[in-house]
Amino acid sequence: MRTFKLRATAAALLMAASIPAHAALVTTPFTGIVEKAQAGNPFGVGVGDTVFASATYDDALVAPTGISVIEIDSDTRFDLRVTIGNTVITADQDDGYGFGYPRLGFTDGLLTGIDIRAQFDLGLFVMEFGTLPPGLVNFYLDALGSEVVLEGTFMLPPAPVPIPPAIFLFGTALAGLAVIGRRLPLPLLRSTEPAAA
Repeated sequence: MRTFKLRATAAALLMAASIPAHAALVTTPFTGIVEKAQAGNPFGVGVGDTVFASATYDDALVAPTGISVIEIDSDTRFDLRVTIGNTVITADQDDGYGFGYPRLGFTDGLLTGIDIRAQFDLGLFVMEFGTLPPGLVNFYLDALGSEVVLEGTFMLPPAPVPIPPAIFLFGTALAGLAVIGRRLPLPLLRSTEPAAA
C-alpha cells in the first residue's frame, strides 16, 4: 500500500509539473518597410528600408476572443521599442506615458494594433490603431502642419502556436507507464519452456 501511495504522489507531482503556466511574459518582434521618406530625415532611412519593433507584455492579459488592450505603462516589465534607422523610440518617450499609453491592441488573441506617439524636434512620430486592415500598422513622422517626413507599414506577426497542455499530460502518462512497466513482471513475455540445448 505504501508503494502505491508513493507512486500516486510521484505521478501527481509529475502531472502538476508538466502543465505550463498560462501567464508568461512574451516578447513579440515585428518588422516594417519605409514607404515614403524625405531626404535628410532625422532617422537616416530611405524608401524600402526595413524597420524593427518589439513589444514585451504578459500574454495572460490577452483574451482569446474579443478585444483586449494592454497599456505598456501599467507594468514595469512591459516594453515597446521601435527602431527606425539610427533612432530607437521607447515606451517612456510616448507623450501619454503614465496615462495609459503606449498601448497594444489585440483581437481574438492576435496583436492587431499599436498606439504610440512620440514628439521629436522635427515633428510627431505616430503609430496608431485601426488605420489599416488587421495585421498591418501604419507609422509616420508628421512635421506638424507640413508634409509627412516619413511613412511606412509594420507587419504584425501571426499568433504563436502554443503546444496544448494535453501533449504534456500525454507525455507524462507515457513516462509513467514506462516506469511502472519496468517494475511489473510480464508473465506473457516470459517463456515457461526450457531453453533448447
